[in-house]
Amino acid sequence: MYRIITFLLFFSLSCGAQIIPASRRVQWNLAGFRGNIPSYGRLVSITSFGGTGDSVTVNNSALQHAIQSLGGHSGVIYFPEGTYLFTSAFTIPDSVVIRGASSDSTCLRFNLAGNNQDLFTVQGYLSEVHAFFTQPAEKDSSFISVDNVAGLAPGDYIRIVQNDSSLVTSSWAYGSVGQIVRILSIDSTRIHLDSPLRKSYALSEHPRMIKMLPARYAGFECFRIERMDVTTGQTSNIQFTYAVKCWVAGLESDKANYAHINISASSNVLVSGCYFHHAFDYGEGGRGYGVVLEYTSGECLVQNNIFNFLRHAMLLQAGSNGNVVGYNYSLNPNWDQFPFPDNASGDAVLHGNYAYANLFESNIIQNIVIDDSHGINGPYNTFFRNRAELYGLVMNNNPPSNYQNFVGNEITNTGFLKGQYALNGAGHLEYGNNVRGTITPTNTSNLPDSSYYLKSYPEFYPPLYTWPSIGTPAPYNQLGIPAKDRFTSGMYTVCSTNVHTSVNPGPNRNRIRLFPNPAENVVYISSDGQNVLPADIEVRDGTGRLLIRTKHNACKCIHLNGLPEGIYFIRIGTQYFRIIKRE
Repeated sequence: MYRIITFLLFFSLSCGAQIIPASRRVQWNLAGFRGNIPSYGRLVSITSFGGTGDSVTVNNSALQHAIQSLGGHSGVIYFPEGTYLFTSAFTIPDSVVIRGASSDSTCLRFNLAGNNQDLFTVQGYLSEVHAFFTQPAEKDSSFISVDNVAGLAPGDYIRIVQNDSSLVTSSWAYGSVGQIVRILSIDSTRIHLDSPLRKSYALSEHPRMIKMLPARYAGFECFRIERMDVTTGQTSNIQFTYAVKCWVAGLESDKANYAHINISASSNVLVSGCYFHHAFDYGEGGRGYGVVLEYTSGECLVQNNIFNFLRHAMLLQAGSNGNVVGYNYSLNPNWDQFPFPDNASGDAVLHGNYAYANLFESNIIQNIVIDDSHGINGPYNTFFRNRAELYGLVMNNNPPSNYQNFVGNEITNTGFLKGQYALNGAGHLEYGNNVRGTITPTNTSNLPDSSYYLKSYPEFYPPLYTWPSIGTPAPYNQLGIPAKDRFTSGMYTVCSTNVHTSVNPGPNRNRIRLFPNPAENVVYISSDGQNVLPADIEVRDGTGRLLIRTKHNACKCIHLNGLPEGIYFIRIGTQYFRIIKRE
């Protein structure tokens, strides 16, 4: 039997200490698109190149000509409302955005006749420039010492790797344990890093760095992508490889082979406000995934998305580290895995080959699984304030993954064989987990930490939401998150030019507020920006049924007369709110 070490942390919370000590954390606030997503001045419409959204005309040449028209410069390729058919795959260059009118009105439909190709690829490369460490490097250090710096300059990205066969089980994942990081400055043979190291490196592991030539600043916004063909290989709808500072926002992706989004050997990629659902196959061998982070990918942010009917909604493996998976909603997990129940697959998954120091925060999911499919996971993966609604949290034990953090999670299902909290391994930190109504460990109900990557109330939360929504001291199993509320109301994506890029969005967002909440017959609208309030207003009930559609009016208010008491969901432009109506 493996021993589980529980840390009962008796220290003064008034001193500002956090439940998880710094030695077991990394700087998760660095995850996401650091800075503001660029707004490109040049926009070309696919229709200018013969593009036709009639669901019949093949648009391969139209998109290729649109890309070529940008001449290697930045720009947006815009798809108006319609269904655009494609029979070939595309590589998206640096600083090019594919944008639709909305995920409801613009569909990009692909039928590649079973060819083993990703639909969209954002592709960088490794260079021949490399150097070996000359000194050991410690976790949380911000520099490395190497044997030469020829061919390197501040602003370059490097991929740190090591001999990792003692950590990695699968031969296909060898060389994936490490970190992708930007060079801040160079002092002789000392390289100063833009992000601290997330693990230590001993010289006996032969650590080294390779200069990357990454793809940058590619984006996908506000459309529906639909794949029609099954492939035998592991193909994804959008594939990022050796990419940095890219984004996917407001996208609906319908049916995938391997993954809807695969992020490989990449850094600071943002996936936000999307809806990923269904696959062609739910069996073994890499099928039916939502978002995959693998091969050293780090500082990526998967936030405020919806996942539905997938084998594994959010899967991390093969040396991925320093990533944040936050505030997502996943439902209806599904796999073909006899003799297990169809809905017992993990939708938040650590899949082995030494994924380490990743943060899962405030997700509402069905099953958390830390598995041994590909050997051990590394230390300090952190599950903080998540709610597992079905089978709960399960760790495999052959071999177990040691030194994980479990703080403030809710395990809610009281059904037979459900609501499990089954840890294996040693050295885990447990605090304030509510397992079927009982705080585990005992005497750990005082949990002051709100977030391990956000500095304040989330920008994507509507006003007056309770935050944190999950875990003590929030009421047990009662509050939602925006992603779940959107799904309930039928508003599956967040399509807005005000994309939430990271934990520190820009200051110019025209934030709308509704008051009072709870309300009786009238809700008033205010804005702290200078922009004109959006004209379109919708009110829906919890089933998504449209109750009111109106326009912005002089009184800046919404009349709720005639609606019974209950919870309602209001859309004003591209912002969403939850309102409680009382008599």
